[in-house]
Amino acid sequence: MNPKTPYKYLSRAAFFLLFFSTSMTTALAGPMPWEISKTLWTQISQLKGIPTNPKETGSISLYIFFDPNCPWCNQLWNAKVEGYVFSEIPAVWIPVDYLGDSSLGKAAAILHEGNVDALNENFGTSFLTKPHSGGIDPIKPTKYEIHELNEAKSTWRHLGGVTPLLVYRTSFGKTRIYLGFPKDKSVLRNIVHSLPPTKLKQYQPIRH
Repeated sequence: MNPKTPYKYLSRAAFFLLFFSTSMTTALAGPMPWEISKTLWTQISQLKGIPTNPKETGSISLYIFFDPNCPWCNQLWNAKVEGYVFSEIPAVWIPVDYLGDSSLGKAAAILHEGNVDALNENFGTSFLTKPHSGGIDPIKPTKYEIHELNEAKSTWRHLGGVTPLLVYRTSFGKTRIYLGFPKDKSVLRNIVHSLPPTKLKQYQPIRH
């Protein structure tokens, strides 16, 4: 999330986008997460991202928009949820660039490598909290990478334009969105528990 935006509140621009989005299927009067249309879910599923479990790409239930330099994305990647590391959950992490001059080159590098090792490299021990800086080395993006990043960024802005931004489908077929990194870890636990049970079987417990 943009450091100028408090955890629990959206910027005026983000609220405006969400309020007037024709893809939203519920009013914004209630608390997050909000439901989104299945059409928008399909659009998100076609964006270029990095699967944490490639075997589950065809039936993925969780998409996460992130900036490589985003400290809250780093916290999400390393968050522990009831004996599991959040990064182990089958998901597709979709890079966007907005948080610093190096974000574009780092996002391109992650797309270029195209595997979970790139995410581990960025959000591992090389991630710097001050200044906010992902651990992967930036590269000069190709025209293809610029195109894919622009497509993701356009959709991300439409959804609210903060990072991290989670879009997920529950075991009951509801498609939902959560903006930002929650202070209350129970929010992450509730999201994980709402995913189809078949995905939970893929998790590997943390070794203490």
